[in-house]
Amino acid sequence: MNLKHLQLAKAVADLSSFSQAASACNVTQPTLSAAIAQLEKQFGASLFERTTRTVALSPFGKHLLPMIEQILAAHADLTRSAASYLSPDVKMVRIGVSPIIDMAKVVHALAPFVKRHPQVEIHYKECFLDDLEARLAAETIDLAVRPLAGSKKRGAQNVLLYRDPWVFLPSGGGLPTASKTITLDEAAGGNLILTAGHCGLAQATRQLFDSVSLRLNEYPGKPISYSAVQEWTDLGIGSGLLPASKVNSDHTRSFSPLVDAHGKACHLDIFLCWKAPAPDRPHLRALKKHLQSAMK
Repeated sequence: MNLKHLQLAKAVADLSSFSQAASACNVTQPTLSAAIAQLEKQFGASLFERTTRTVALSPFGKHLLPMIEQILAAHADLTRSAASYLSPDVKMVRIGVSPIIDMAKVVHALAPFVKRHPQVEIHYKECFLDDLEARLAAETIDLAVRPLAGSKKRGAQNVLLYRDPWVFLPSGGGLPTASKTITLDEAAGGNLILTAGHCGLAQATRQLFDSVSLRLNEYPGKPISYSAVQEWTDLGIGSGLLPASKVNSDHTRSFSPLVDAHGKACHLDIFLCWKAPAPDRPHLRALKKHLQSAMK
């Protein structure tokens, strides 16, 4: 087994065709078929289910595909990192992002920098919080954009990048009757639906209520996606809290801004994080400075 074999298997999975995959990878079909056969022999099971007309991943192949993709992505990261280190003409910035961030906001903020520095390549990688921490510590990403400040124990430095308003989604999808806004105290008792916690939404929500010493009434079930949070609230399973950037446009009539006891809007703080000491490469320092200025 080698990387080429994995690349060929990925191509077949993407194109659902041995002939198209062979053409895309510039190899003959017998060469590709032999590589897949060698992989299947080494793994001990078939990666694909073949008929005279179709090719599809087997259950075993579906199980292995995410790991194959991770290996190929890691190899690509390694190659780019080596080129960036060895060649002064290649400047790369690896930015890890939590799923909860407003990606459009970040990309829009970086657009002027990208235009002024065409030689700088920016590579985004979406990661869960634990993975972002580990990647910063291992220096496989240069910067992280995430909710909650990075751990100083792991050498993270942080600056506030932007603030995303919290909004409340009532159970059943209807408009709240008391007011156009919902207070933290009112939201706390609403059988609140939280995600499983990998992206930081659940942790940030608990931190918000802990900061004002409010006990949160959580629904025991855990959806994975933000769209599921909205769907569950529409179905009356419970209420929800999301940053405004993650609310679908068709929910504009069924959410309310979240405010504190003084009527002040509540926000999810999004941080720019990096490993101490600060980035020593000029293009990294310039990008970090640009982001801090552009997002204010």
